[in-house]
Amino acid sequence: RHALPECLFFFGLSCDPGQGMPCCSRQSDAYHRKEAIAKSLAPVGGVNAAHQLLREYYLLAGTNARVGINNMKFLVVDDFSTVRRIVKNMLASLGCHNVQQADDGRTALPMLKKGNFDFVIVDGNMAGMQGIDLVKHIRADEELKHLPILMITDVGKREQIIKGRQAGVNGFIEKPFTAAVLKEKLGKIYESLKR
Repeated sequence: RHALPECLFFFGLSCDPGQGMPCCSRQSDAYHRKEAIAKSLAPVGGVNAAHQLLREYYLLAGTNARVGINNMKFLVVDDFSTVRRIVKNMLASLGCHNVQQADDGRTALPMLKKGNFDFVIVDGNMAGMQGIDLVKHIRADEELKHLPILMITDVGKREQIIKGRQAGVNGFIEKPFTAAVLKEKLGKIYESLKR
């Protein structure tokens, strides 16, 4: 028997024996309890590895509709505070309120390694550590490499997109963009994670 359903049960989540799917009394109960669940699994492979295991279980169980991007924890990385604020406000308008910010890649890496992030939005062109370099660091780290990444690019920067894809970026969004476009881009990445 898979250990994860037992862990979910331990934290007060029932499990449908026919489908092996966590059943929540509220829409996002399971996801809201992920930190407690992840910490219980952390001794096996670290908090980030535990979060990934839990996320993969949700994907396999088909519970993504109940989890949703609005319950994810975002890290927005950009060297311009105005851009960070705009993106944070757009995310809030989409129902995503768990958002933290970093002013460059060097600041972002230790934040990511402390764990619990679910999604990274990074500007491709930053002072200091470039966005592409941050992506490479994330993909090279065993505990972070699973994180979905949306890269913000300047209009017409095809070379940046090519390098980003090679580095492992999941999706791109060109400046300037609206909340509707951001929602579409996040949705496409989110759907791709279920395949």
